[in-house]
Amino acid sequence: MMENKRDLSDSIQSYFYGVSSSIHKLLEERELKNTSISKELVSKLKSARKKPEREYLIYYVLSKYPVSSYLSSKHFPTYIENDIDETIRLIAPMQAELGYSKEEKSDTLTYKNFGCSLAHFLSNNDNKSYENIEKKFLDILASPKSQLSTRLYSLISILQGSSINLNINWPHLYYDIFNWENNRNVQNKWAIEFYKNLRKDSDHI
Repeated sequence: MMENKRDLSDSIQSYFYGVSSSIHKLLEERELKNTSISKELVSKLKSARKKPEREYLIYYVLSKYPVSSYLSSKHFPTYIENDIDETIRLIAPMQAELGYSKEEKSDTLTYKNFGCSLAHFLSNNDNKSYENIEKKFLDILASPKSQLSTRLYSLISILQGSSINLNINWPHLYYDIFNWENNRNVQNKWAIEFYKNLRKDSDHI
C-alpha cells in the first residue's frame, strides 16, 4: 500500500523506468543481434503510434520482458492508472522509433529534462534552423497533452536526422508527460533548462 505522495511518486517513476528500459533493451537487441523476434516487436511498437489498439500492442511487447511481472504487480488508483496508460501510449511508440543510438552517451540520464537535452543538442550542432526549432519547442510547451504525440514526435524526428544525437532521458520524459497537465511546473522546468543550458558562446544566443 502506498502511504504518501512521495511513495506514490517514486513508484510511478520506477514503473516508467521499467517500461523505458525494456524498450531500450529491445531496440538494442534489434540493432546488435537483429533477431526476427526483436524486429517483429519493434515493428509492433512503431505501428502502435497510429493504431487505435496501440495500448494492447505496447503491453504485448512489454509482456515479453521480465519487467512485465513487476509492472503487473503494481496497483495504482484508477485515475492514476488511466494517466499512466495514456502516457505510455503516447511515448512508447516514439521511443521505439527514435530512442536508440549506438553513440548515445552514457550520461543521458543526467539530463534533467527534455529542455536540457534540446539545449545540449543545439549548443553542439551547427543548426541553421535554430529559430524554427525554438518555435516548435515553445509550441510544445503551450500544447495540451492530446497534441503532444504529433508535436513532440515531429520535433524529435527532425533533430534525429542530424549527425549529432539528441540524447533523451526517456524515463524522465515519461514522468514529465504523465504530469503534463497537473500544473505548469513541467513546462516551466523545460523552459528554464533549455535557456540555461544553451552554451554562452553559441551563435544562437
